[in-house]
Amino acid sequence: MEIPQIFSDPRFKKTTIITAAIALIYILINLFVVGGDQFLFNLNNSLNLPLAVINSIAAFTVWRMMKPGARNRFLWSGLLFGWVLWTLAEIIWTAYLLFAQETPYPSPADFFWIAGYVPMGIALAARIQTIPTKPTRYQNILILLFSAITVAATIVFILIPVVRDFDSQHLLESIPNLIYPVFDLILVTIVWRLFFTYEKGDYGFAWRLLTLGFILVTISDFTFTYAEWNDLYYPDMQANVISRLADVPYTLSYIMWFIGINALGLLLVKEHPAEMNPRVRLVRTYGHILVYTKADDTVMDFSPNFGNLFADAEVKGKPFADALAISQQEGNEILQRLREEGNIADLRVRVRNRSGELQDVRISGLAIINPQKGYVGANILLRTRVTDESFDDALDLSSKSITRLLLEQSGSIVKAEIAQFLSDYYLSYIKSLMYMAQHEGGQIMSQSLLEKLQEIANKHNWKIRIEPDIILDSADYSLDVLRNALPMLLEAAKQLVSEVTSSEAVEARMKEVGAGFSEIVHRDVARYEKPGSELGFADHRKQTE
Repeated sequence: MEIPQIFSDPRFKKTTIITAAIALIYILINLFVVGGDQFLFNLNNSLNLPLAVINSIAAFTVWRMMKPGARNRFLWSGLLFGWVLWTLAEIIWTAYLLFAQETPYPSPADFFWIAGYVPMGIALAARIQTIPTKPTRYQNILILLFSAITVAATIVFILIPVVRDFDSQHLLESIPNLIYPVFDLILVTIVWRLFFTYEKGDYGFAWRLLTLGFILVTISDFTFTYAEWNDLYYPDMQANVISRLADVPYTLSYIMWFIGINALGLLLVKEHPAEMNPRVRLVRTYGHILVYTKADDTVMDFSPNFGNLFADAEVKGKPFADALAISQQEGNEILQRLREEGNIADLRVRVRNRSGELQDVRISGLAIINPQKGYVGANILLRTRVTDESFDDALDLSSKSITRLLLEQSGSIVKAEIAQFLSDYYLSYIKSLMYMAQHEGGQIMSQSLLEKLQEIANKHNWKIRIEPDIILDSADYSLDVLRNALPMLLEAAKQLVSEVTSSEAVEARMKEVGAGFSEIVHRDVARYEKPGSELGFADHRKQTE
């Protein structure tokens, strides 16, 4: 069995061990009737008030973590209100035990217990509505099976005896005996859906503890109602089995709720560093120089901006290696690869620039082959990072067209760089929404978001595989696919998370993430989203490219 990661948190682990130890001691005391009947009666009835108070305080702490307007705040408002009403009921019940000779049934405490079901039922029903995923066939079978068993047991052991033995003289006693099982039945039917829908993950673990608490309180109420109706609840102050079965699950329900609330509280304050620190790998600004060589490896021509990088701008007729100020061996190796392979792409070379310093250059090129399949020269492109936006001013439209052709046909990674840039940008938003979904609804909500994104990818036949940690790897997909997919995946994520939280909260988060990017990033995204914008020139004139 896989242990939830929340147990790696020392605070949760320590609190849970202590709480579980107390629960175990409590169970053993009841199992072996340690201390006698009167002691058990007092213990079982005195523990619930402090537990209810602690539980309400813990729930209030979690409620305060929820952002106003978020659906989870509404959910926790209902749960908190219900637990507070039950705490008031515990106070009244304890007061009767301490100061009254006999505890009436029904008592004013029953009014608060019954009233507590209403906000809790609404809250749990709302929780089901916020879960985008539907139960699987197997889960539906379990939900229906346990719900049917619960309904049958309630009707046979509780409702039929109460109705059959109805006495108008005991009207006040009969009414809560009917209301409790009916309300419990409604509540536990909702709880079974939640219990079997949640699966792996810390949030699923925490919510299963909460639902288990409601299951235990339902068992307790059913047992108490049956025992009370048949005069079996502590008859003559004897702690019989059925009395203990009514008390122990009820007390344990508070313990389960506390552990579950504590887990959710710790999960909600857990930091997600990547969430608020978007990072993109920018598409750098390159300068572009064209060099045309002949069959004898000498320079036939070059682009007019050659002198922006090299000191010697008169290189026509010179060997290729001399023109680039690199060694003859390195120059020969580049041209030999062109002869043998027909192309080179993004080959990294260090040249000496006009200032005498070594500078990194990426070389791409295509060999020129005549109809007789003989090598007659090469068209070569040099790309180097520049800060001077006028570096490519001298390139005319024809030179730029040749540059694009060389990059595309040589197999340059320029498109991959743009794909990575766009992915980094869009995935920052999508991952932030995923953290938001998980924060609001736990792992089941973030998993639902992943499934929705995969559904959209499949619908458009993008052949994209959505993965939990990275969402997608841009290296696996073409730029054209990512241009279409990323904006649509982001819109789908925004829509789903808006349903879980609110559109205002989502837009606020989008602005928050967007503020982490510079204006340059936003500008470049708008540019590279357009087809045909793969290549940017260092041309301050911004003429049509």
